[in-house]
Amino acid sequence: MDNNKSDRSEVIEKAAVTSDMNRRTKELVRLLNAACGDDRSFSAYARAAGISAAAMSRIKKGDYIPSPATLKKLTSPAADPRGGVTYEELMSVAGYAVKDDSDTQSMEYGSPFSIMSRKNELYDRQRIGEVLRTYKKDLISQIYISLARKGIMFRVSEDNTERRISHRPDLFLEIADSSINEWIFEFKYWHSDNRGPSAMMIWLSIAQALRMEMKKNTKYSMVVNSKRIFDMLKRYKHGLAFRGELSVIYYDSEKQSFVNEYYLSNYYEEDYNREIYII
Repeated sequence: MDNNKSDRSEVIEKAAVTSDMNRRTKELVRLLNAACGDDRSFSAYARAAGISAAAMSRIKKGDYIPSPATLKKLTSPAADPRGGVTYEELMSVAGYAVKDDSDTQSMEYGSPFSIMSRKNELYDRQRIGEVLRTYKKDLISQIYISLARKGIMFRVSEDNTERRISHRPDLFLEIADSSINEWIFEFKYWHSDNRGPSAMMIWLSIAQALRMEMKKNTKYSMVVNSKRIFDMLKRYKHGLAFRGELSVIYYDSEKQSFVNEYYLSNYYEEDYNREIYII
């Protein structure tokens, strides 16, 4: 009986969280409509704010709540928000914690993923999950598009039995008519690059890669949305105890596009013949 009561309480609590998220999303869309104004289109508003039209379209549809960095852009002087809409108002509606500290305002982060007050831990976990699911979905779509544009034939593989992988990669592709025939992707996400994200997660990913039995025609890529982490990893070319085709890819999650890719290791250190790029 006690377990049933606990389960019902959890269901009720989750339903309340979902209802609150829907309410926040609708209110945020309403405010952004006001900030856009009746005298310009959302695409013009997006250009002025410096964000992609695709991202703006998804925000307008209420598909997700944008990051604090995006909200900052949408209320910047260049964006010229109408209707008296302010950054602080959008942050409050979105559920982000903004505190006043010696007359200066700053975001309060509890971790690289923390996007809300610790008091709403369940809400925080659900929001993080939604952000990561959206990030992964967007990345997979962009990878498919990029490979298709380069004329690289591929199919998704679910067979990890020969790789000795202790966890399932985010994306495992079989490549046809190429210098490699397997391409493994791991997606890593940081909520903000401004606070100096911890590199711990990326080193855990490298440790996972080191435990894999790589073939000479297999490529392993870590996709990061942090330029800081990307630049840091670039310094480790051929400095890792890794024999295989290993690259790091920088993905701009705001613009939803790949910016750069850098090889950290090759199966044969001085042999670059099997290098293929996402860009």
